[in-house]
Amino acid sequence: MQIVMNYVFRGIEYMVYEAQEYVPGAAGIRLLGSRRYGIGADRILIMDNLSPNSNFQIFTADGNEIAAAEQDYLIVEHHRKMQKSTMQNIGRIAENEFLSFEIHLTECFVGRLKEADVQSRIIAC
Repeated sequence: MQIVMNYVFRGIEYMVYEAQEYVPGAAGIRLLGSRRYGIGADRILIMDNLSPNSNFQIFTADGNEIAAAEQDYLIVEHHRKMQKSTMQNIGRIAENEFLSFEIHLTECFVGRLKEADVQSRIIAC
């Protein structure tokens, strides 16, 4: 089961997806970011792992990769700290309150993400 964390900070909803076995492509990210068919988020941060030097990519809900902004780094830093401590639903980052939600993606939904990526590649060919 894939677990993602959603954070609401400064009016923007961030999803932190720690890639384990599967890294979603643009179609999978669009499905994750969809508030109608997926989980819903304004920005999706894909992390390759949680080591101190972990890399991450940032995408919009429509699957476009974008450059990291200051608040993206604040979310990643906070996410790392939260993984080491007891989870809280309300906290503070840089004097701003935020909310956090843990979301469990079922194998069926992860399968839908993978299928969306496969279909996207087939159409592109």
